[in-house]
Amino acid sequence: MLFWQNSVYSAIFLQTLSLCFREVWCNFGDMKNPIRIRILDNEYLLRSDEDPEQVSEIAKLVNDKLDLVRQNSEKLSEGKTAILAAFDIAGDYLRLLKERDILLQDVQDRCRLMNRQIESLD
Repeated sequence: MLFWQNSVYSAIFLQTLSLCFREVWCNFGDMKNPIRIRILDNEYLLRSDEDPEQVSEIAKLVNDKLDLVRQNSEKLSEGKTAILAAFDIAGDYLRLLKERDILLQDVQDRCRLMNRQIESLD
């Protein structure tokens, strides 16, 4: 969990969130699926090619992180709460990427070892 130390960018961040999520009507291809989600007690309409269930899962993850930050820091503004939640989500994502890279390297090492053992049998 991160703790808020600087409030310089909170207003800009909130405006960016609002621009990105209030009503996202992207012109990328033909995005057909309008999906209503609720983030921080606000409803947003998104258009996406993603599966609506996937978008709902993402919205739930974001809301869960926001609720966790709110519970641990009750007096934070909505913007500061959003920034801390974004940092937590990004931190989780980077940890998972590192874990995946370690597992992938382990699998590759084991495959090389097995290939050497198989070649030595010939």
